[in-house]
Amino acid sequence: MLREAKFRLVQAIGRLTHRWLRVRDLRRDPLRGQVELRPTRSVHWDLSKLTYIGPEPFWWKQEEFALDLSYRVELPYAEMIGKGVVIMRDGTVILESTLFQRSYLRRSHVEHLILGRKLLKAEVFERVVPLTNFLDRSYFHWTMESMGRLALAEDVLANEEWKVLVDERSPRFIRETMSFLMGIDPSRIIESSAKRKVMRHCLMVSNPHSRLLDKGGVEVYPPEHIRWLNRRGHERIGGTRKDRTNYIISRHKQPGRHIMNEDLLVHRYPQLAFKLIALEDLSLHEQVDLFAHAGVIVGVHGAGLANLVYAQDAAVIEFYPARLQEKNAAYFVQIAACLGLPHLLMHYAGEGEAPDWNITLGAPEFENIDRFLRDHGII
Repeated sequence: MLREAKFRLVQAIGRLTHRWLRVRDLRRDPLRGQVELRPTRSVHWDLSKLTYIGPEPFWWKQEEFALDLSYRVELPYAEMIGKGVVIMRDGTVILESTLFQRSYLRRSHVEHLILGRKLLKAEVFERVVPLTNFLDRSYFHWTMESMGRLALAEDVLANEEWKVLVDERSPRFIRETMSFLMGIDPSRIIESSAKRKVMRHCLMVSNPHSRLLDKGGVEVYPPEHIRWLNRRGHERIGGTRKDRTNYIISRHKQPGRHIMNEDLLVHRYPQLAFKLIALEDLSLHEQVDLFAHAGVIVGVHGAGLANLVYAQDAAVIEFYPARLQEKNAAYFVQIAACLGLPHLLMHYAGEGEAPDWNITLGAPEFENIDRFLRDHGII
């Protein structure tokens, strides 16, 4: 009860004080010394290998998507307030730190901390790249967004004086991806529970993607980042082999989005010798190797499919809960399109409570799977 009351008070203060915050969007209003790394441009999704079963999404006929510029800039004596909100020395909020959206700034509920920051005890850091944000505990968003920021700062991070600042409750995959993909020593990955963190030298790096609010909020990821992840992953496992194995991603250790009769898939296609795998049991090295050498990957829409960025020539069968946001159906579509992977995306009504809708495969689903596998010469 007390915790709920405190949260409601913080919300109320935020509604009153939000108007007093100064905010700067460096995508639209750059700072002196800001370095443009990639220009504003358009990207095209080649959907020729996509088989889509379900209501036509709003992004289906969109021929091109605009991407904002990518940049980085060094901020002297910047501060991080709460979970990832970066402010300049004069108190101006850098909108990029809240995923370049005012909505995420509001959801961070730090207005009272920003305005009263001088009363907070500060922890001081010398040279850091701040990576903490509202979505960094999601493996998908970490891989597609935060790792993209690190890739844009790779040359700077070659200097070991620079550290990476992450949340103190970071999942295992955060340190694992930075170490495995970028060779960053764990001693350079720092964390702090302080509500106020002063960074004498803060390297602010843009998120690589864009969120197109005029296109239903669809998030567009640069093909350069997808290909960088693919290439870097293959380098880290020592290159790829010719052998292929077919996999069904089992989520039975997760709270939902289960294929309730996944064993039936195994028995229906004995020639494919499907293996059931639980990605949470595997190291990052093992996950990269698995996807790099996959022939067919079957799974329900979820963060683990972010590993498609490491696939070489896999065919993808993805089940998508129809009650999820329409825009999110494009997450793995654009990865598969960028890498030229055949992709069957099937909507299903779902069973159970939101957002953990399960699926029981029936005759319509198997007919679509059969057709897809035949069309691509797999069976």
